[in-house]
Amino acid sequence: MGSKTLGALPCLTANLLVQAISVLLTLASDSPLLLIISSIGFGGTFMGTTSLVMTIARQLSVPGNLNLLGFVTLIYGIGQILGPALTSMLGNGTSALAGATLCGAAALFIAALISTVQLFKLQVVTS
Repeated sequence: MGSKTLGALPCLTANLLVQAISVLLTLASDSPLLLIISSIGFGGTFMGTTSLVMTIARQLSVPGNLNLLGFVTLIYGIGQILGPALTSMLGNGTSALAGATLCGAAALFIAALISTVQLFKLQVVTS
């Protein structure tokens, strides 16, 4: 099953939740097995998130002459710049890395929540 069967928004929500949980697993233990599971969960969903967001961006109608794919790419790039900057502001050492990891997981959970809200809005409009 994939986004063609279930739809892009439900798949994006599930993808983001798996990604967020995988990020949090790195803080749960230093067990090699848990870290491998976390790596597989994160790595396996990373490109899926990008692909699903781009698919959704192509499907949306936007006002004016806005290039939504370009805008999504810009926002993603800003996040890639702000992430390391935020990490450095949190300080040095293990606690700073743990804080940054928690911020990343929180951002993924918030994105999953936004995706879920959009899915409910879409269901209300189409019913």
